[in-house]
Amino acid sequence: MSNLPTTVAEAVNAAKAALVSGDYEEADRLTKHAKALKSLSNLGGETLSRLPMDDMSSMGATTTPQNLALKAWYREQYGGDLSSDADKVMTDLYGPNYQAESYAKNASFLRYIRTGQV
Repeated sequence: MSNLPTTVAEAVNAAKAALVSGDYEEADRLTKHAKALKSLSNLGGETLSRLPMDDMSSMGATTTPQNLALKAWYREQYGGDLSSDADKVMTDLYGPNYQAESYAKNASFLRYIRTGQV
C-alpha cells in the first residue's frame, strides 16, 4: 500500500494516472479516497456560494428621492415628522427594544446570505 494523497486534487490525478496505466483496483481505491477527502472538507458545514451584492453603502441610504418625496408629502399632509411617528407605531407593535431586535434579525439574515449558516 503506497502513500495516499493528502488533497482531493492529488487523489483525482493519481486515480486518473492509475486508470491510464490499467490498474483499475488502484484507481478505484484512489477514487474512494478522493471522495472521503471531499466529504471531510465539508465537515464544517457546506458553504454556499455568495450572491452578487451591490455596494453596501447604498443599501442604508435615507436620502433617496423617493424617501425625500415621501417625507415631504407626509409633513404636508399630517404636519409632523414621519420618523418619530413611525417610531411610536413600531414601539407599540414590537416593544421598546424593537430597533435592537431588528438589527439582530438583519445581522442573522446577512450571515445566512453570506455564509449559508444559520
